[in-house]
Amino acid sequence: MVDYPINLRLKEKKCLVIGGGQVALRKIRHLYKAGARITVIAPEIHTEIKKLNVTIILRKYENDLQDDYFLVVVASNDRQTNRQIALDAIKKNILINVVDNIDLSSFTFPSVIKRKNLIISISTSGQSPFFTKILRRKLEKMIKDEDLQLLESISKERKTIKGMNLTIEQKIKCYRNILKKERLSPIQNQKGCSKNDSKI
Repeated sequence: MVDYPINLRLKEKKCLVIGGGQVALRKIRHLYKAGARITVIAPEIHTEIKKLNVTIILRKYENDLQDDYFLVVVASNDRQTNRQIALDAIKKNILINVVDNIDLSSFTFPSVIKRKNLIISISTSGQSPFFTKILRRKLEKMIKDEDLQLLESISKERKTIKGMNLTIEQKIKCYRNILKKERLSPIQNQKGCSKNDSKI
């Protein structure tokens, strides 16, 4: 199986979580931080879930899969119900993640490093979540404050560069100059970002 990595914008998207335990809590927190509108269905709900601004339905799943749900996360202990929910989601073309069954899932949750606007996702395509955590910890130590400052500088310069009549090659040179810590703006740095300069 080959996974394709993407970043989803979930702000105000309707998301359904089946299950109310510790595993469900972890998934809900990810969705909550992304601004999703979350409904949780489970006969019992973790105390921490109750503290969040989510809709809670205290009962088992009963064919509650509405067409307007954007994605569904299944984190219950009932394997038969999990399978039925997955099949329902697939029929409705709704993204589905069954936390203990990658074969029933259309997406998985990667291990994520987030520093301001920098997001690094790490996945083993569901083969070893434990290993992704180990790798994430290694990568976290590699990211320095100056990397985030450089990203901020590139972001500011990008707005100016996009407004200039430059070729792709010339734009690449501008970004390379920034990475070399040449902090002058593209307008000031005529040598690095002039539209007449075609060298990379």
